[in-house]
Amino acid sequence: MNPAKTAGHQSGLSSQNDLQENNEKLPIRVISANGDLVLEYIAPGDSSSSPARRKWQVASEHLTSHSPYFQALLDPTKFSEGRQFSAQKLAWNETKIPGPALQHALPTVRLPSVHSTSMCGEDAIELFLKILCLDSLDETERSVFENELKTQSTSLVARMIDLADSMNSPRAIQDVLQGIGYLYGKSKPALLARFNAALLSMKEDRIRQIIFISTFLNDSRLTRIMTHALLVVGSRFWVNGLDVPEEESLRWKYLPNGLEGGFPEAPLSVPVS
Repeated sequence: MNPAKTAGHQSGLSSQNDLQENNEKLPIRVISANGDLVLEYIAPGDSSSSPARRKWQVASEHLTSHSPYFQALLDPTKFSEGRQFSAQKLAWNETKIPGPALQHALPTVRLPSVHSTSMCGEDAIELFLKILCLDSLDETERSVFENELKTQSTSLVARMIDLADSMNSPRAIQDVLQGIGYLYGKSKPALLARFNAALLSMKEDRIRQIIFISTFLNDSRLTRIMTHALLVVGSRFWVNGLDVPEEESLRWKYLPNGLEGGFPEAPLSVPVS
């Protein structure tokens, strides 16, 4: 996702009218306790219900350090969002609002409500932001988070990787997942050590998610094992052939690199330096 394509009416700083559209303050989930920015996400909704809104307090310094997308979006020399953020941050630094009210006065940037964010989900957005802002945590908090991430479900991690790639920010995600030794959910390591009959009892979605994640992490051994398992059990998606899905879907539902799709010009996995 290029900020140039989503800047403006789809993403950017919420206006004061947007922030005051109702009297009730939306709770802000704290990712960075000393964060200087609130990211707001409004999920697409149908006409019969109000769209869900979420806000996260984050550190702009960590976002721009680890994400080329946010580095461009918040750059005051590139986009109006960056110039507005800079101006609002200056004004916020001069305020003397005490306590929790100060948090609601933070500069607010609205994430683009595009197909990739809505398809991946709020939980994937939050996990993505937590990894980008990992340096905000102290040693104990970081240890707790990394232990939880190590066994996080393949469904959530696969969606988070999909989101990170759409926002041109895969490197930080890959580095963290490789660094903690991600275990592909709560599977016993022995189960994924080699091809075995137990793998054939896995649900197809999970097999695909492991293939997708292991490809992203350059774990070719596991990619081969799980690809073999998928070929043995077959796929419900193959009933009508191997054509590209008509509607955009999560990437693990149509695997690249020759298994179902062609070889992409720009591979999802980050090259090993």
